Amino acid sequence: MCRIANKTMMMEPTVPEELVLIRYLRGHASPSEAQQVEAWIDQRVENKQIVAKLALLDHAQQTLVRISGRDPKLALMKLTHQIKRRSLVRMLKRVSVAAAILFGILTIGIYFFPRQQSGNAIADTTMVTLYAKDHLRTPISLPDGTIVYLNAGSQLTYAKPFAENHRLVSITGEAFFEVVADANRPFLVRTAHDELTIRVLGTVFNVNAYPGQQMIRTTLVSGSVQLQVPGVKEKIFLKPTQRALFSPKDNKLKLETVDVSDEIEWRKDRLVFKNTPMDEVLRRVAQFYDVVFKIESPVIHTYKFTGSFEGKTLDDVLNYMKISSKMKYSIKRESPGDKPVVTCEIN
Repeated sequence: MCRIANKTMMMEPTVPEELVLIRYLRGHASPSEAQQVEAWIDQRVENKQIVAKLALLDHAQQTLVRISGRDPKLALMKLTHQIKRRSLVRMLKRVSVAAAILFGILTIGIYFFPRQQSGNAIADTTMVTLYAKDHLRTPISLPDGTIVYLNAGSQLTYAKPFAENHRLVSITGEAFFEVVADANRPFLVRTAHDELTIRVLGTVFNVNAYPGQQMIRTTLVSGSVQLQVPGVKEKIFLKPTQRALFSPKDNKLKLETVDVSDEIEWRKDRLVFKNTPMDEVLRRVAQFYDVVFKIESPVIHTYKFTGSFEGKTLDDVLNYMKISSKMKYSIKRESPGDKPVVTCEIN
């Protein structure tokens, strides 16, 4: 069965005030405000959709400020006044279509915010870091037109503008790339601590390099990529439908063929498993919902799982797995700010 620890004793999170939501989306919320918003987002799928639409509206409002030179304080007051005059949900339903159109034009990362911007020794060059808040996934556009999706808890760093002879980005977490071809400037992706470098021209691929995991995974959808392993002179190329598993600990790399559609469904807010080993299932669920799994029954590692989830909460996923297996679960958070721990065992 599925047990949520102390669920009946916990009060449902209150709806955050409008200004708190806006500060959260702009990266200015206090730790307690961020915790309140994220607890409310976790409560149900509809809350996540509300925040996503509000982000679109707020970003469009800020863009109009930049274009027209309006006073940003007056613009913010107008936005909050609009929210208070009408119910938040009703207003967002009316603007969602227009905001979606604006989103197609304004390719700045709406759910991402600069965490560090500082000049370096090269004139007119700025280091930019984009961070994907938990629960929110969306595409961003790089200066060369390359599209990148960042998964929850991931960050991407690059120099703006790119160098004349290459385009270098650094990834921590998971990202899906649709790279614009440029024969004169190869696109380079480095994982944290320079453990692995991926060299491409015009390619579609996925990189999974969360801190602390044993393997860095690179999956090629189309095109070609070259993997540069520290200390290895041999050129290693991936073909479409291939996934490279690289172990930074022993500097070893393994190639395997996979169903790439399953690997990249996360960018559509979906998880798809087809007779997938349970270790892989739990790893992807943990990254998707930003939780930690604790396995109490070793036999769970031998299981395989089939199922697909779209726009579902963690509770939804666990309840489905509860029905289809003999596993039971409990969820608890050791202290505020810690990731929730999901304990799994056999009945």
